[in-house]
Formats: sequence, structure tokens, C-alpha cells
Amino acid sequence: MLCGEFCAERIYKDFPNVKIILILRNPVDRLWSHWWHVQKHETWSFDKAIAYEPQRLAQMKKTDFDYLRYSYQRQGEYYTNLQPYLRLFESILVLQTERYFKERQSEINRVFSFIGLEPEQINEIPFRQQPYPDMDDTLKTILHYNYVDMNELLFEAIGERFDW
Repeated sequence: MLCGEFCAERIYKDFPNVKIILILRNPVDRLWSHWWHVQKHETWSFDKAIAYEPQRLAQMKKTDFDYLRYSYQRQGEYYTNLQPYLRLFESILVLQTERYFKERQSEINRVFSFIGLEPEQINEIPFRQQPYPDMDDTLKTILHYNYVDMNELLFEAIGERFDW
């Protein structure tokens, strides 16, 4: 998670000219993965956790670890989360996770170029995917539509469209 304005400001205070590189995953896939990764802590069902997330988070400070742990949908609101960084930093590169895994070399070359290095061939890096069940298609569609407007704002802000 981009951790909110307080993180951006802390980074800016010490590194005002830093180049920021973000890699963003489809927010619905990110949410589902997040859910499965916190299962040893989560006591609510998926449906309840999603339905009551705003009320649950309202009872926590944004700096609490549990806020990060239980903010399944909120963390996928990339446009909102990116605002403090866009306001403070001039040099931000945003990559799409799915494209990175399909076109790793070209995405790595974008990173090299962004940080002022010559492109270089990289060796394949193994990717370990956590096994968890697929999300129900109907639920996936519903959650996708929850992010459509926010994603459009993100794409406009970064000048690039992702295929989610």
C-alpha cells in the first residue's frame, strides 16, 4: 500500500528528488490475494469483510497495522492513494504487474531508462504464486465495477491505460 499521505511526506522530507517506481496489480486480484494472505488473522467471512470494510476501518487509525491488514478494497483505490505522491514528487513511474510478468524484459528496460541506466538483459527470475482458489466470476465482476471510475482517474493521472 502507498500508506497514505504521512508516508509520502516522510519520504519527501528526506528524499525530495527520489524517483518513485510503483507496480500496481489489478485491484480486484490484489484484493483477493490480500484476503487469502491474512486468513490467519481474519475472523470475518470474505463477504462480511468487504461489506463492512468502511465501518471497520473508521474505528482504526490509518497508522495502525490492522488498518493495512483489513483494508482490502481501500488499498486498491490507487488513484486516491497516489495523490500525495503525485503532489510531492516529479518523477514517478507506474508499472502494471500483469504486463511486468508477461513482458518482463521490456518493463525492466522502462525501469532502467527511468533511472538513467542503459537497458540490460536480465535473467529470468522465478515467480512463486500462492495457491488459493479462484474468485467467483460474478463476485469478480461486481468488484471490478466498484473500481472502474477510480481506475479511469488513475489512467488519466499517469497517462497510461492498463487492461483492467
